Amino acid sequence: MKHGFLIAAPLVLSGCPAPALDSTPVPAPLPISVPLSSGNSFNYQVAAERAKEAAALVTAQNDFGAQLTSRLQAKNDKNENLLVSPTSVWQALALTAGGARGETKTQLGTLLGLQNLPDDKIGASNRAFNGLLGEQKGATISVANSVWFADAFKPNADFVKGAGENFGAGVELFPSADPAKGANLINDWVSQHTQKEISQIVSEGDVSGQSALLVNAVYFRGRWKNPFDKDETKPAPFHLADGKSIDVPMMNGEKSHAYLSGDSFEGVTLPYENTRCALWVLLPKQGKKPGDVLGELSGEKAQKMYGTSRVTLSLPRFDIEWRENLVGDLAAMKAPLPFSGQADFSAMGEPTAGISAVLHVCKMKVDEEGTVAAAATAVAVAGAAMMPQEPKVLKFDRPFVVALVEETSGARLFEGVINDPSAQN
Repeated sequence: MKHGFLIAAPLVLSGCPAPALDSTPVPAPLPISVPLSSGNSFNYQVAAERAKEAAALVTAQNDFGAQLTSRLQAKNDKNENLLVSPTSVWQALALTAGGARGETKTQLGTLLGLQNLPDDKIGASNRAFNGLLGEQKGATISVANSVWFADAFKPNADFVKGAGENFGAGVELFPSADPAKGANLINDWVSQHTQKEISQIVSEGDVSGQSALLVNAVYFRGRWKNPFDKDETKPAPFHLADGKSIDVPMMNGEKSHAYLSGDSFEGVTLPYENTRCALWVLLPKQGKKPGDVLGELSGEKAQKMYGTSRVTLSLPRFDIEWRENLVGDLAAMKAPLPFSGQADFSAMGEPTAGISAVLHVCKMKVDEEGTVAAAATAVAVAGAAMMPQEPKVLKFDRPFVVALVEETSGARLFEGVINDPSAQN
């Protein structure tokens, strides 16, 4: 029987049978981040300082997310909704990278952009990033990591220490002889850290034969700074990519917005109350597609898109969920070794092989009051814009791109493509 690791943002690793582990539970370190709640006003000075300290990490997460989301959209031939949390997937894989050695570690580092985040720097950057999220007093935000070892796995003490110090990851044991119970324990943890938005990330089959599960969960809830008037929400046509049209509930309003413009799109930012977070909604220009927009979301370009304008806005409500095993796409991003049987994750413990699955679940609900978004990832190891003078009219009545952004740092916590806002979870 093979044993592996599961990382939930989600990510899964597989390996080989291991000797029995001391039954004494591994102590859980203090978390880097905890769920946050409404409180005092936003502190711009502190946020700016933390954004500077977290800059390398944010750049790595954003660049990785842009490459991954662009790849997923390029093969989205059915024009389904797409939603990814770059933060969640990156955190899970970076946590896994702490258990890699040799060329496996090198390829994961290149995939994740860890060249400027050596092992002795990533913890400080993560603490600064989570501290920055903690300044968003008007929203509830949490980023949490955990490591679950099978009771038949022998973990490396240095990996356990690094997981705690660098990622705030608590460590728990699950019974290798009872994968159903293990799945329940992990799903309960994810449910708790996403405020019950995601109730299942792994099944009994995902846990069976694995020696460890590494899990990440991201949660966001925020209220618009300027909510939409529910009485102004009316049915309106939305034009699908295949040429068909459907009626959807369209929110309407006219307000001053930060206006975004690029070679392939125009859009606005919708800020959340008492935060520096905002939802970017980006409408492809005529002749352009969502994939073209995603290609522009690089760090440098994203800093040059801003202006301000009075905007007459029509935006559909939506409530979507996206699930996928990302292992094939990640392996194809010039990092095949970590996802093969020749991988070396021996720094995590004994025994391990390669990453056999990367399970990702992401949800977002947008309505007149604000946004709720959540994501989880699991990894398993075997063994500035021009300023319009007149009010701008933006009607999101065809497929568009969304990104939930912490604007002090530019970190994109969630991003995706809304091809059909009427699609049900």
